[in-house]
Amino acid sequence: MYTMREGASATMALNLMMFVYLRIVHRPAAADVAADLKLTIDDVEAKASVAVSARRQRMLTTAEIRYLDEELDVAVSRYVKALMALLPEGRADARYLRMFPVTPTEMTTGLGSEEQSRMLKNVLAVHDSEAELAAISPFAEVLRAALAAIDAARAQRVLDYDNEQSANAALRASLFKARGVYNAAYPRLQVAFPGKKGLIRSFYYRPEKGDEADVTG
Repeated sequence: MYTMREGASATMALNLMMFVYLRIVHRPAAADVAADLKLTIDDVEAKASVAVSARRQRMLTTAEIRYLDEELDVAVSRYVKALMALLPEGRADARYLRMFPVTPTEMTTGLGSEEQSRMLKNVLAVHDSEAELAAISPFAEVLRAALAAIDAARAQRVLDYDNEQSANAALRASLFKARGVYNAAYPRLQVAFPGKKGLIRSFYYRPEKGDEADVTG
């Protein structure tokens, strides 16, 4: 009750600190403790908000990548069908073999991997080098646009992961500081209110039945 456990979540830390703060904020003898708690609460809330936003942005980008990957698969499939209609020898044609050292299905497996991007760029490079394939250039341009879109989204997700890691690190540092401030509050309150054990005890959250989730969430 008087100490915050190591590894406490932001929700737990905020609930514990806010309860003490609200119980003492209007008591002049505890003004310094209340001020320290308020600063710490504000910092944890700010860092937690940034961490949540960073995680949400990374999830949104991943959802976009899933959609773009489906669009890329469609673009590859349509290009291959157009290519097959153009090549008299089909999959035995040397141009096809240069484009697809593995099957198109294998090439489009996975959510926009770097290897997938590299192989599809090779497909487009071979296409661009073969004048006889100009007839299916509209399909190639759709493929090119789909590949560019998913590559951009993948690059964004790298940034998102970096931002999320930085935000989580800042939140962990804030929670570490919060634990120290909270744990130091009890002895400081003992000094501020000598001999008033019952009063000090009332400053701390003691869950009633059904309230546990408010603190441990």
